[in-house]
Amino acid sequence: FIVAYSSYFKDCDAAEVFVNNRLKYNRLPDNKEFFWVSVQQAIETVRQAESSLGVIPVPATNKDLKFLQMATKPLAAWKEIFHSANAYYYGLGDTTQDKNEALNLYIKSAKLGSNSAFWIIGRMYLNGQGCKPDVEKARSTFMDGTKAGNDLCWAGLAEIFFCEGDEENWNNSWDKYFNSTFFLEKKQFVEFMNLDAIMSNRACQIYTYGEQATYKKWRLNQVQLIQANENEILKFSNLYGYYLPHYSHPQTSSSSVNFDKERFEATTQKSIQTGKQGDNTNTNNYIDRTVAQSGTRALVQGLFKKG
Repeated sequence: FIVAYSSYFKDCDAAEVFVNNRLKYNRLPDNKEFFWVSVQQAIETVRQAESSLGVIPVPATNKDLKFLQMATKPLAAWKEIFHSANAYYYGLGDTTQDKNEALNLYIKSAKLGSNSAFWIIGRMYLNGQGCKPDVEKARSTFMDGTKAGNDLCWAGLAEIFFCEGDEENWNNSWDKYFNSTFFLEKKQFVEFMNLDAIMSNRACQIYTYGEQATYKKWRLNQVQLIQANENEILKFSNLYGYYLPHYSHPQTSSSSVNFDKERFEATTQKSIQTGKQGDNTNTNNYIDRTVAQSGTRALVQGLFKKG
């Protein structure tokens, strides 16, 4: 954390209660001590607490002043709009949830310089959030995102190629993602919230890659990567297993396919020994998934846990 502003109160417990009450409608889920506000609003709230409760005078150091100057600088234009888009997408605070407005604001933030927005926009087009599903707009958005430096968009393109049955481009897209600086250096977009933060996690992407390959019986180029990250994937699954993707079998309504360890290992061996292995199974719906947590954990253990 960077300390943007500090203050010394006579009664720190009273100060905490004061700030919590003022920002209670901006609190993030799970009752954690985190709030969705701008730096300026956070500082102003603390200053109000100072006026109300009284403080202990402490001489400001050059370092304190430097951080205060940084904190009071206005955010880049796209960041303000991106935060507004998040507020509309999730219905934060007093904002009424409106995914159509959120989409418009994400698009505006991308035009103003946000490369992170491309991934969210592409997913919204793909899944019909705030708009009708439009695969071509999603494809174009993900491509624009890769050109803007958002390597996470390669995973978005892989999703499209998976659903279209295009194994070659699917593998190429995943290879570009797994070899990107974004993946290798474990980078994250700090402006992502809630589900976007979860779905953009590298462990989630590795898991998705394994799920897709097993479902299609396609060749795995990244077998060692999966094995090397086994613990990370299992840990992530224990925390967020509910949100991991499970691709439904086209012939079985909404029940997820029973992927087990033997099937995964058989697919892996075929991939190593004979190269391309696949079938012509086509997924009719880009969002045809189920989300059962117990099934997720069983699947993760079946896919990735060593015997």
